Amino acid sequence: MKSLTPSTIIMLVASSLIFFFIGRFTADSSSSDFVAPSIENVDMTSKGPATKINEPLAVNVDADKKVGEDNAVEVGNTYAGAEVAAAEKAEADRVEAAKKRRVENTSSIDIRNTLVTSSSLARVKMGISDKKIAEVLSSVAQSMEDQKLAYVSSKMQDCSGIFHQLKDSLQSRLPSLAAGSQYQYPTPQVARSSRQIADWYHKNNNLLIVQDPLASRNSIRPGAVMFYGKSNRTFKDIDIEMLTDSDNNFTSNGAIQHIAVVTAVSLDVDGNVVDYTIMHGRRPGKIAQRSGSKKVQSRNKTLPAFGHWSQQWVGIANIATLKK
Repeated sequence: MKSLTPSTIIMLVASSLIFFFIGRFTADSSSSDFVAPSIENVDMTSKGPATKINEPLAVNVDADKKVGEDNAVEVGNTYAGAEVAAAEKAEADRVEAAKKRRVENTSSIDIRNTLVTSSSLARVKMGISDKKIAEVLSSVAQSMEDQKLAYVSSKMQDCSGIFHQLKDSLQSRLPSLAAGSQYQYPTPQVARSSRQIADWYHKNNNLLIVQDPLASRNSIRPGAVMFYGKSNRTFKDIDIEMLTDSDNNFTSNGAIQHIAVVTAVSLDVDGNVVDYTIMHGRRPGKIAQRSGSKKVQSRNKTLPAFGHWSQQWVGIANIATLKK
């Protein structure tokens, strides 16, 4: 074996030192003081990277939930819209039916029987519409108002006298309704006062005694003859004797104090009477004139329904009466 030269020895020492330091570095790198990054060691809580990892998923879930809610609202709105549409159609149909009934109410009424029921008056066929009768009566009333007829009994210008004048004018303007073979009317010679007129209609089966104004209101029509009780009095269980005192020659002890003729009527959408206008001799000191706003209930709720101010509505008749 050859002896080592000084240079060879130096190279061997240097190599040994190099290998020593390399081994030491490797040992340090594998010690527990150094932790290499790994996916298992990443914080997966709501803080840090985990939030970013899970956030897209959470957003998608919330988005799906919102879409579901929106769809539910949309479906709910669809059903609600259908219900609203159905309700609106039902209301429109009801209004249209009421309009049809209103038109029918103005047509000729073919009823021969004038017997009354407990709350309604059978209408007499007059061969003419209520609308036409209202037009004629309104014209007659206007003519009377133009004459400024004072309340004078001797001139037939009190309430019952105005009734007689008006029903006579109606017959002259509408000859088809004139007294004759088909129709008859009370005359001043037979029935001058309001109580006598009510008794005449009653005896000819053409008077409804009104016990309940609301139940009887649809009997009111143009040409109806209205009877009212004494002012500020309430009458119950009414009969014809109470109204007229016929047993004592129709004295003022009878409940009836006033008479008028309906010239116009207003109906609601259901075809019910809501108010009406009358022509009448009003009272001493006033001219004969129309009065309106005879409503279900006046502004003063203490006043009687469909009455004439404080006078209770107690009876109604068709102005024309069929002959028996």
